Amino acid sequence: MLEAALAYFVLTGRYTDLQFCLQLADTMIDAFSFENQLYYSGKSHEKLFASLTPIFDEAVPSPLAKASEVLLGLGMVLGDARYLDLGKKNLEQVLQQGQHALVALPSALKTLQKLGNPSPILIITGPEDASWQRFGQQVTAIHLQEQAPWPGHLDKPIGDKTRAWLCTMDACQGPFESPEDLSARL
Repeated sequence: MLEAALAYFVLTGRYTDLQFCLQLADTMIDAFSFENQLYYSGKSHEKLFASLTPIFDEAVPSPLAKASEVLLGLGMVLGDARYLDLGKKNLEQVLQQGQHALVALPSALKTLQKLGNPSPILIITGPEDASWQRFGQQVTAIHLQEQAPWPGHLDKPIGDKTRAWLCTMDACQGPFESPEDLSARL
């Protein structure tokens, strides 16, 4: 559900959609993590002898690999180390436990590939301008049009002129005042 909510936020760029993503992510972390590690059964679940987390993909992808992927995605959009660190730690756990059967870990390997070569995030602010849409194949573009207390990388001024910032996990470059300025950087 968090993966779909994050994809929807990227499409809409609405603050309320981001708030829903953050609420889902924090609920997942609160309910399913212990000592900075995610588990398959939640804290409110009955006491088990052992809490095993399926790491291999079967009929559905590994829940831990998918949770890692979506936390890393949210962390990359926001530049938020909390989500990035938890996503990385759990991805490492999956890969370490499944190191002798990597063929059964396609979800985790796909997430590792994304982490090694992340798509930059293009944050566009201001009025809708179709000339910026051509970058959609090269980057993940989010168009913010409303004033709000945006967290992390999304905390950009929104005015009457369209501007853009190119962000990675660590930092943002910009603002770029025109698509041509951004093209020179890509």
